[in-house]
Amino acid sequence: MKPRFFKLAGFYSASLYLTVCLTTACTQPTPSTPPDKSDQPPKDTRKYDSKRTGECDRDDDCQKICQDIFQGRKAKEACKEFSISAVEDMNQVFKVLEKPEINKLEALNFQVLELMLDISSEPLETAASRMNPTEKKRFLVWLAEDFTAARLISEADSDFKVMDRLLGTTQATIVSEVKRSIDSGDNFVEIALAFENAVALEWLHNFFGNQCDGRDYERCIFKDYYCGIYTSFSASQNTADKYFDHEFFTKALDEVLASHRPSGLGNNHW
Repeated sequence: MKPRFFKLAGFYSASLYLTVCLTTACTQPTPSTPPDKSDQPPKDTRKYDSKRTGECDRDDDCQKICQDIFQGRKAKEACKEFSISAVEDMNQVFKVLEKPEINKLEALNFQVLELMLDISSEPLETAASRMNPTEKKRFLVWLAEDFTAARLISEADSDFKVMDRLLGTTQATIVSEVKRSIDSGDNFVEIALAFENAVALEWLHNFFGNQCDGRDYERCIFKDYYCGIYTSFSASQNTADKYFDHEFFTKALDEVLASHRPSGLGNNHW
């Protein structure tokens, strides 16, 4: 069931944000250190059996491509199990990710991207770490606009290494980067909301949660992150209100409002 405040107008929803900001507190989050995945076994790639010809393992140039794309030993060996054409396709995708341009990202072959990410997310992490600020903006615009791109990459980014490289690892840096204009004055959240890209928004929400790991989870997410980026919506209350269309958001807000209700207020106050 949706929370009672969900149906209220923009002014009241804004006051809820401010109430959460003013009535909650949590310690500054410190970035967690996810486990190293460099030598973990690749994911199940049986759906690509038609491309698993082993040709690459018999071709020196193809083997070099696998060495360039992947870092972990098991990922490199998995790459060599595929056809030369499949590996060359992965190399083209990797080159686009390293130097992203909007038109090339929009033309990206998602099947090849999925194949590469199913072997390992390392290439994406490497590419993100090499992007300059302008390239990161282009990449973030693409993710915010494209549901499929956000789904494939968020599923591969279970430990948020890609998000770390795109948005930073400290609370202040993350909030600053999320608020930054990346296209025509709009930031990542505003674009994702405009395109109704729930996957991108929930990925970001979970990234905030990862930063709050070990703390008062929901309260930390709102005080340190949502309350930090909320001011970027001040010019468009309707844009901010679109967050209330997403269950992951309203559920977390329900939790923090219920857990941190000011003393003297009834259970149904909100």
